[in-house]
Amino acid sequence: PEFGEWLANELVSMLEAMLAETELRAFRGEKIVEVKPVWANKGEMLGRLLAAYPDPDFIFAAGDDRTDEDLFERLQDNAWTVHIGPGPTRASYVVADFEGLRRVLKLLAESGRLRKAS
Repeated sequence: PEFGEWLANELVSMLEAMLAETELRAFRGEKIVEVKPVWANKGEMLGRLLAAYPDPDFIFAAGDDRTDEDLFERLQDNAWTVHIGPGPTRASYVVADFEGLRRVLKLLAESGRLRKAS
């Protein structure tokens, strides 16, 4: 694991130097190195979706990676955002692991069986 992490860091450093005068950047995620345009992130894509569908009934977003933080930051206060695992986050909620997320999703699915009283 340590060698892989070191290698990924070296790759990002090399790519940053190679891409310095372009609109591309290298990013490290969880077990991934991405090269993408500076503007391309999950938050930007969310902005485009919300422009096309401005009044969603419900928004739920979950993630375990640094790249998810752009999405969490962009979401409104009434969205449910969940960060999976340790570390700082902009999400509203945190679960310890994917089993915790599964429990949250199960609760949400079961809540759909409720009806509003008349």
